[in-house]
Amino acid sequence: MYQGLRKSVGDLGPKDTTGESARDKMVFAKGFVDACRAATEQMGKDLKLAPTGKAAAVVSTNAPPEVKQVVVAAASPAVSGAPVYDLRGVTCPMNYVKTKLKLEMMDAGERLEVWLDAGEPIKNVPLSLKNDGHLLLLQEPLEAAADHYRILVEKVE
Repeated sequence: MYQGLRKSVGDLGPKDTTGESARDKMVFAKGFVDACRAATEQMGKDLKLAPTGKAAAVVSTNAPPEVKQVVVAAASPAVSGAPVYDLRGVTCPMNYVKTKLKLEMMDAGERLEVWLDAGEPIKNVPLSLKNDGHLLLLQEPLEAAADHYRILVEKVE
């Protein structure tokens, strides 16, 4: 995600500072921050974080890369207005890794609803998040067949 960032924003230049080079470094720093912000926003889009309260179109992670399968998340509304992170079809340990990365981009006290498959994912991800010190507020099946689950986790610093 951040590969090629240096090419897009440039170089800090020499260590000696004059008034002009200090201004140039400030321009560089602003460009760097803007580039990082844009890369982080794109990462959020790539991680499928969708706002709730609307029928959110989410790219299914169990579809082959060449097929963009869309799942409408309105059938199972989010709990407590938290953003939904749909990891159905993502295998262990990647579902935990993706959840952990998403939580790292959030502030303490924020909540995230994560959708997981039955079996190893629903056993391992909540346990790992608790071990990391986060609060698990809810764990329930998404549907009557209990093929998928939702958890609500609150980030703790």
